[in-house]
Amino acid sequence: MEPSQYIRFQRKNFGKSGSLATLFFCSVLFLLGVVGIVVDWKSGGTAAILVVLLYLLQRGHSTKRLLWLVGLAVFALYLISCVLPVDLLIAFVTALFLPFGFFLRSALKAYRAIHTVDVFYWDNKQLHCLVMLNDSDYKGYALNPEAYRKTYRSDQVTAVKVLKNNLLISVGDLLIRPLELTKDEVASVLDFVQRQFPQLLSQEAVLEAKIDEENRRYKQKIIPMVPIVLVAVLIYFFADNGRNQPLTYAGLALMLALPVVITILSRKK
Repeated sequence: MEPSQYIRFQRKNFGKSGSLATLFFCSVLFLLGVVGIVVDWKSGGTAAILVVLLYLLQRGHSTKRLLWLVGLAVFALYLISCVLPVDLLIAFVTALFLPFGFFLRSALKAYRAIHTVDVFYWDNKQLHCLVMLNDSDYKGYALNPEAYRKTYRSDQVTAVKVLKNNLLISVGDLLIRPLELTKDEVASVLDFVQRQFPQLLSQEAVLEAKIDEENRRYKQKIIPMVPIVLVAVLIYFFADNGRNQPLTYAGLALMLALPVVITILSRKK
């Protein structure tokens, strides 16, 4: 049998935990809105009527129109609270949380849906994989991992390497690490590259240069924080936790100056 011209790994019901989290948060926030109605039915009921009217008026219209309607609704709540015995705070909180009920149906549908997702796909034309490009992407990835599915052209890939059972791929100016791959799947990808793109395995210099650049950027982020931690410790122990004002002010001055100096010096290197 002729070897396959592509490699694919799929997951059934991938991202189910993220859908469950979305459903949970929508339910809890909607229930908080319902609590507002129970606590004060006049204030909560007024807010509920405004939310329903807002929903009906904004359907099929632009975001700009929605923002105008929200502003008018808030102003209307204020005017109503001036005329009728309506608690503005309870009405506002109720109006803030009740709209999450409109998302419950779609969130429940997304949770119940059974679908298969390509966590990795590569052929002669395209590479699809799950990638986090920023350190701050972890929370978003946990809630909606499919949003981090990236597509690259195969001719953009310049090097491939396996490091500690993790797949490293150089794509253009980026160094990416495809997620959700098991040890055996990484080995299969390596075998696929050896058959289809053997030249990518001999580009060690390209990968090393990108790894060094990545490490340098991490150092630039971390090193300026070290003096802040050290000075904070010095103030606590040697400045009597801030009671010795001259030492404390000197420490604060160092805390502000050292990160700037270190950042400037690191960029000159």
